[in-house]
Amino acid sequence: MFDLYLKTIRQELESRNLVELHPLKVGEYKTFLRNTVKQLIERGQGAEKYLSRVLDNIFRDVDLLVRLRIVKTALGASIAGESVDSELLRYVEKIVEFSAKYLAGVLVEREGHIAVKFLKNCSVDGRKYKRGDVTSLTMSNALIMFLKGCVDPVPEVFMYTLHTARSE
Repeated sequence: MFDLYLKTIRQELESRNLVELHPLKVGEYKTFLRNTVKQLIERGQGAEKYLSRVLDNIFRDVDLLVRLRIVKTALGASIAGESVDSELLRYVEKIVEFSAKYLAGVLVEREGHIAVKFLKNCSVDGRKYKRGDVTSLTMSNALIMFLKGCVDPVPEVFMYTLHTARSE
């Protein structure tokens, strides 16, 4: 059972899409791990060293698995619906989308701020915005609001169209 994450790493490397990390399987693993840790602690002498090495290996394996899953997601692999980390991986997709829009160089930027259009009513730093409002936010606030589905970065074409429509 300790090789759950190693086994999943192997499966990830062999699969084009993400392997499903089903909540039941991860739950069983957590229960097994808790019981094992409890038994090791009860044994006393020497168990702490062994437990420390086991936990170090688990953290190393999980770290590698997480990084692998993030990379695969960023490269476009399909996310399994019932995977325990599917919601987190959807954020990876959104970060890639936001970054691509930013790096394409077509967004309205000024003094470290990005122009955004609100898709729904939201508040940022205590200030309320309504759907359709256009403002500029810091990169970090723009990303956070984008991840929440509140804003979309504004391309320069949109601002030109908005300005032209107001001038007429």
